[in-house]
Formats: sequence, C-alpha cells, structure tokens
Amino acid sequence: MIKWAICLLWLNSLEASTSRQRRPKCCDFDSYVRKNGTDFVCDNSEVKFMQIAISSTNYLTNQNKYDEEDFCVDYYEDKFYLFEVSENNIVNEEAINEKIFPKCCPLNYRYNSNIHGCSPAGDDDEHFMNATYFKIGLRKCKIILDYPIRSAKDFFLSEEYTRLKLKSGEEFSSNDFCLDKALDGQIVARGCTEDITVCDKIPCVHKCCADGFSFINGSNCLPTFVHGLNLSFTNRIHMTAESFGIVHGIDYKIYYLNPKKNQFYMDPNATFHFYLNRTGNFEEFRATDRAYCVEHAFKPRALNGYGFFFILEKPFFLNFAVTRWVKFVSCLFLILTMLVYILLGETRKLFGKTLISYCMATLLCFAFLTYLQFFKYKYTAVCKILAFLSLFGATASFCWLNVMCYDIWVTFGAPKGFIGVHQRKRDRKKFLLYNLHGWGTPIFLVSLVFAFHYSEVLPKSFHPYIGLYSCYLDRLAGNYAHLIFSVLPTAVIEIVNFVLFIKTITYCIRVKSEINRMNDTCKAEGKIKLAADKENFILLVKLSIVMGILFLFEVVSAVVDLKKNKTLEYLEVVWDTFNSLQGVFIFIIFICKRKIYREICTKLGFSKTRKMSLSSTATSQMVIPLTSTKYMEDKTEM
Repeated sequence: MIKWAICLLWLNSLEASTSRQRRPKCCDFDSYVRKNGTDFVCDNSEVKFMQIAISSTNYLTNQNKYDEEDFCVDYYEDKFYLFEVSENNIVNEEAINEKIFPKCCPLNYRYNSNIHGCSPAGDDDEHFMNATYFKIGLRKCKIILDYPIRSAKDFFLSEEYTRLKLKSGEEFSSNDFCLDKALDGQIVARGCTEDITVCDKIPCVHKCCADGFSFINGSNCLPTFVHGLNLSFTNRIHMTAESFGIVHGIDYKIYYLNPKKNQFYMDPNATFHFYLNRTGNFEEFRATDRAYCVEHAFKPRALNGYGFFFILEKPFFLNFAVTRWVKFVSCLFLILTMLVYILLGETRKLFGKTLISYCMATLLCFAFLTYLQFFKYKYTAVCKILAFLSLFGATASFCWLNVMCYDIWVTFGAPKGFIGVHQRKRDRKKFLLYNLHGWGTPIFLVSLVFAFHYSEVLPKSFHPYIGLYSCYLDRLAGNYAHLIFSVLPTAVIEIVNFVLFIKTITYCIRVKSEINRMNDTCKAEGKIKLAADKENFILLVKLSIVMGILFLFEVVSAVVDLKKNKTLEYLEVVWDTFNSLQGVFIFIIFICKRKIYREICTKLGFSKTRKMSLSSTATSQMVIPLTSTKYMEDKTEM
C-alpha cells in the first residue's frame, strides 16, 4: 500500500508528456476497463468518448514485457484510473486527478471544416497540446458553431482546459467547447450553445444526429465521427455561406425524402422548402423548427450517403389537426351563448354583462389561435400582431374568469333588497371596476411585453421573444419570459380563484349548519336561499374545474417536457383537446337549463301558456323578505 500511495502521488505530480512515456494503457487502444463480477476485463463493445494518448497498450495481457512495471492507466466508470496489476490481474485502482483536454475529433484524426467532421491524420496528433487524456466531441450540444483560430493571440485556454475565451468575445466553460487541428494545420474551436437566437444572425442547418454520430442500419444514431455535415452532396442546396451553425438531434421518427418522389430544396438563407400535398404549397422550415434534418446514412444494399429527412411529430400533428377544429367549434358555442343572453335581455344585469365579457375574451383568444393553426404566418409582421392579440385574449379570458369568481363570491350570503335605482348605480360602478381589471390588466401586460420586446432593457434570459419562432410568446431554452409574462400572471389569478373557491365552500357549510338549527317555519326560507346559493356554488365548481385544469396543464407542460414520454405525449393531445372545449363547457353551464329553454320559447312565441305559470312563480318568490332570492336567481339561473 505504501508503494501504491507513493506511485499515485508521483503520477499526479508529473507533466502529461512524462506520464505518457511511463504508464502504458491497460487495454488496447479501442478497449476500456470494465468490471465483470469481481474481476476487471477489457471491453470494446462500446465506443468511448474518452481517450488516452499512449503508444504502449494492452498491458494486462503483456505484463511480462514491461520490466519492473506494476501499473497501467485506463478509462473506467466515467473517469481515468491508475490500476495496480499483479500477474495480469488488477488488484487495486485509484482515480487520476489529471487535466482532460477537450478534443473535437478522436486521436489520429483532424477536423475537416468542409464536411464538419473528422478525417484521418496519422499519428502526429498524439502530442496535440501536449496532453495525455482527452474528451472527444460535443455529443450533448444542441447547436454548435465553428470559430477558426489564426494565431495564439486569438484565444485564451485556461491551464485546466476548463475555460475558453476567444478574441471575438465568445466565452465557453467546461463541456461547452472543443479544440482541434484542421486539415490545413490551423486550430479550430467549436462552441456549444442552447440559444437558438444565434440562428437569426447566421444561417443554421439541422443535423439529425448528435455531433460525431450518423445513421447506421436505419435511423439509429451511432458514433462514426467521419460523417459530419457535407452540404455539397446535392444541387438542391443553394446555400453559399461558409460559416453556419449546426442544430443537432431529433425527438421523433423520420422518413427519408426521396429526391425522385419529393419536392424540396434549401435556399441561400438555409431555409428548407418542402412541398406538402395536404396544403398544396411549399412550406418553409428553419433549422430551429426541427421539421427536417440532414444526415449521412448507411444501410447495406439500400443507402450509403447524405440525405434529407422529414421529422414526423405524430402527436404534434394529431394535436394540431384535432384542436384547431375543436377550438373552431368552441368559438361557435361562445357566439351562441352571447346571442342567447342578448336575446333574453340578460345583458341588463351585472352578471349577464360579466358573462358576455368573459365569452368575448375567450372567443378572442380561441379565434386568433384557430386562425393561426389554419393559416401560417411564419416570422412576419402579421405573425407578431397575431401573437400579441393571442396573448391579450388568453390573459383577458383568465382576468374575466377572475371577475366572475369574485362577483359570485361577493354576493354569497349577503342579504339584498329589491333592485332599484341605487342598486343599478352600484352595479354600473362595479361593472366599470370589473372592466378595468378584465380589459385593463391584459392591455397593461401586453403593452409591457411589447415595450420589452422592442427594447434591450432586459437581459436575454428575461427578454420576451414573441413571433420569432411561433406566433406567440416563444418558449426558449434558458429564457424565462414565457414563465414571467404568461404562466406567472395566470398562476396569480388562479390562486385568487382558489381562495374564493375555499371561501365559497366554507359559506355553504355554514349555511347548511344554520338550516339544521332553524325551526320548521324558517326552514323553508333557509332552504330556498341555500338552493340558490348551491346553484351558484355548482356554477363556480364547474368553472374552477375547467379553468383549473387548463392552468394545471400549463404549469406541467412548462416544467416537464412531456415529449420525452410517448404516453405523456398522447395524454397531452387528450388534455389539449379537452381544454379546447371551453366554449362548449360554457354553453352547457349557462345555456343548457330548463329556465333558459322556457324563456327562449316564450321569447320566440312558442310557449304562451307557460308564461303565466312562470310569472306566478316569480311573484311568489318576490314576497320572501330579506333574502331577495330574485337577485340571486339573476346570477344563478343562467
């Protein structure tokens, strides 16, 4: 053990070049140490992305060739280790605290800037940057940019290889960059980012697989390194820019675009144009849309070369196809709800005005969203206008729901007199305040987003990008604008609604308890009041369920990536479809009632005999003192 400790301290104190000369690799160049039960073995079943620049290899099977040498180094369990060997068996191991150099290509390969891949370069690269231990590639990066380095003054690399700063101003931390020699001998830096806004400044192309990977035997992304992104394989690519970003990775199934059967091309701005039969037009897609990708594919007797692939997002397209029609139906039911209320003269009442306003806000929201799903406006001024209007409609819908919940709660349990001039004045004043919240809050919020969007006041992580990649408030990696300007206001509103809901439950329990203590004479009066209030309560419950589920979905989808699980993907489709039925639910809650049906028939002259009966019923209710259930009926019998 003393010998082992001394050797470890000695190894960690040596420079990389000395270490390379003294310690052989335990396994051969393409194999790594793996534990099989209690024994250590060499395994080459997986391509590792950690390499060691050592000429002496395969120590475990050739220990007798090394005089007085009892140690070797290798990669094991995501780290580099020093192993003590006795009779060709590993008897002890210890992690090595050594610098790891981030190299873009495997050892003995150089970076090929033309194909954005790796090309063989012989064994002269073993001494690259005088390092021994290497991490290969940027396989976990979403977007990679290349930065040619002309001289040593163009970059600064920290001593521990954990930070890179370029002369142009870009800075990268550990695991977000790599360095390598190009075929012409120059140094090339490759930087990793998740900020898709870089594709607004330079062209970007979508590569199907991760960096260093390509398709093998179908759509299986496996490490090959030599197949990068060669855009000269077809005359359908008209892009001439030498410098461009590469967006990596796919989340869904794809199908190969056969040039003989499919019409597509890439314009000089790196926008992909694909003819869709269902629309009869060429649709435009950018790399950040993740609708297409380019990749080298190999399949025996089928394909061996680069090609375009179209990404099939089945749940997304199913969601898109279903919800747009459901929203359209909801819009029709919202219009019917407003027409019925106007026909019956319910807009003269405070609650009727509030409901009409709520329907208008929800109709506005659904109408714009439906229009955007039927007609695409990608990255235009019209798209931005529709995005702001959609945000306004969505916020207004929640604000007016908040108004309704408050209006129902504030009248619960409060004795009212007969409706007269003073009551109407109070209602007009109250409705004015309701409008300030219902329409004023959305106007203020959208104005705030508008001002921040067209200014550089906020940092990028909070800057609201709207209408850039979708006709709504964009949800970007590392950007919290959607959370702040959309999810957070909705959360505050729903919390208030939840508090009002709890207070309503408390009131119902209290009234029921009071009725149980009433005598027989007063019990009838109490039951009438409770019946009216319970209907209000049911109304509030229905609305809380509908809108609460919508908000819950927004929170879940904002925090959890549902696309990572197929079951959750299809659950998202069902959930979106349910939430798109808001207009239908509103119609059922407010219109599908016997009283409304009778009033419509009376209004249209289909039921004259019932008019007298309804009138006498209303008269009998008016004589009830103090509780004024007629006022409550104005709110609940709708």
